[in-house]
Amino acid sequence: SSGINAEYGGVTTADLDELKVIHVAGTKGKGSTCALTESILRNCGYSTGFTSSPHLMEVRERIRLNGRVISKDLFSQYFNEMWQQFEQCEIPDSENSPPRFPSFLKYLVVMSYYVFIKERVDVAVIEVGLGGRYDCTNVIEHPALTAITHLGYDHCSILGHTIEEIATEKAGILK
Repeated sequence: SSGINAEYGGVTTADLDELKVIHVAGTKGKGSTCALTESILRNCGYSTGFTSSPHLMEVRERIRLNGRVISKDLFSQYFNEMWQQFEQCEIPDSENSPPRFPSFLKYLVVMSYYVFIKERVDVAVIEVGLGGRYDCTNVIEHPALTAITHLGYDHCSILGHTIEEIATEKAGILK
């Protein structure tokens, strides 16, 4: 499990199933692969969403619509809409209950899906953050396409110490 429940943020499983997602994992080249894929699709007339991490200058860079960083106004609007969704969600009162609000990274991932659904993009290109199987982007049950770029030794304490172990973790996005 990725440890993320998008439904708390106003994104349902049905919404996610309607989103056409290209999901990309790997050690090297996943950002370039995502950027090139998004550019090709956009230049073929598709409306696109693209989420990546980390950001270089400001957090809005993580969410792009049709090749452009999401505007400050749209970012604020969707951030606040989702915040209200999380505030209103009913979470059972138990020690094992998920927190009302996800971590910063998970919030941004759910928000990117929320933005792409609300903006009705034709295709969302999603770059995996770390690994694949347990990455918080891995909530899409029926991606249109998954890809794995070059594999190498990264995050070995989390993903494993052999290429086979790392490949198994990255392959977790394959459905």
